[in-house]
Amino acid sequence: MSAVYVKVDGTWKLATEGYTKVNGTWRTFYPYPLSADATVTSITINGTSVANGGTYSAASGTTSVTLAATASNSSAVFSGAISGTGSASASVSVSNGTNPNAKTFTVTAEDGVTTATYTVYIDVAAPAPTSVTVYYTFCTPQGNTVTGSYTDTTTTSASTACASRQASHGYPSNWACGTTPPPNASCSPPPCSPCCQDTGDFTCVNVSVGRVKYTYTQYDPCCGTSCPSRIVYVDSYNCMA
Repeated sequence: MSAVYVKVDGTWKLATEGYTKVNGTWRTFYPYPLSADATVTSITINGTSVANGGTYSAASGTTSVTLAATASNSSAVFSGAISGTGSASASVSVSNGTNPNAKTFTVTAEDGVTTATYTVYIDVAAPAPTSVTVYYTFCTPQGNTVTGSYTDTTTTSASTACASRQASHGYPSNWACGTTPPPNASCSPPPCSPCCQDTGDFTCVNVSVGRVKYTYTQYDPCCGTSCPSRIVYVDSYNCMA
């Protein structure tokens, strides 16, 4: 059958579609109704099927994935994260720092009016740890409470890092350590040993013929406790100043 041409606005056009004049303006008409279908038959990320609103898990260090989709109607148009007609595919950038890496695209139906929006998420795993930070508390020999933190870059084991830090502090008492700050160690001063010393004040009395008694006043500079007087007997007839 011979090709059919129609003249539109002074130009001959191949009649693959129809034209009609509406209110003085030539408009295209079609021999069939245009589809309003903006649905998709599939969405995939790196070849794995993902539902609309679903999440794809990517390995640590992933910087891009391939997002692809196919429309139910081959004339539907994709725009947004991917673009094309009927189907679309593109490499999209992702990272752990931008989780959940939402990727959105829109499908416009053949009628040019009906649209549907689709979003998928790509969760990139965090990098493997290369160190561990621990928090600790302990008591000093003087009964003081010590707290601190320590980042060990030679291990990722909290127990190993805690053991290393404990050894560096000389295995103190009331040691507690973990990946979260423990309650402060409850510490008490060690028992005090009195150290009574003479104040320099004394008294002297004769207790018998040829014998005197010296009484020296004492104090405790170590613990502040009361000290008994120090008594000294001397064979003498007189007290010495």
